[in-house]
Amino acid sequence: MLFRSGLVLSVYAIASAGNSGWMSSKVISLFAMALLALMTFVGVECSVGDPIVPLSVFRKSRFVAVLTVNVLFAVAGANGMFVTLYLQLVAGYSPFEVSVIALPSQLLAAGLSLRLSAKLVILFGYRWPMIVGMLLTAAGISLLAHAPLSGHHPVYVVIPAMLILSTGVGIAANPILMSAMNGVPPNESGLVSGIVNTATLIATSLALADLAEVAAMRTASALRAGGRSLDALNNGYHL
Repeated sequence: MLFRSGLVLSVYAIASAGNSGWMSSKVISLFAMALLALMTFVGVECSVGDPIVPLSVFRKSRFVAVLTVNVLFAVAGANGMFVTLYLQLVAGYSPFEVSVIALPSQLLAAGLSLRLSAKLVILFGYRWPMIVGMLLTAAGISLLAHAPLSGHHPVYVVIPAMLILSTGVGIAANPILMSAMNGVPPNESGLVSGIVNTATLIATSLALADLAEVAAMRTASALRAGGRSLDALNNGYHL
């Protein structure tokens, strides 16, 4: 309950920053309460005999490194929401058209994750599939930053970028989890898997809240500078 309260307060603080300001008393109070809840959770876990999350697991440098990579990967994946918003609000596609555009990349990521990813780990180990997957994901996100406001069909940029991004996700997702589980005692496997999956959800939620707020602020700034609404939206999503 303490951990959940801390996360909810953090997301609410980020979402409130656009209207109230990052240095407003409301936002600062929310962040302070979130920090207090999370610190209390850590204190409770350290003091009880049978903690929900034994903090000793974070003393393993390999696990912490893989968990950090997983969090960064989840943050990068949060960009998918902005692709949907861009295609609908800027490029003018309908929700059905957007789903059709996104379907090939989703199928590609699922297929690679289910079929190819494990074989790559067997052939090359964990490291190289993770590195290649992360680089492809970064390349896909970089291409999405060049999606045009208009012109010959923005999908000519968006679809290749999404396919590259999905290839990276499909290749790297399994090696990240498998690397985190490697060498873990059987009695800790459920704990480690739960931490990795929970960290993914938390990172995605916080990234969405933070990136959406920053994109909104960037859009508002472009509008105040006299830009057109579509230009301002495109400018915000490109961030």
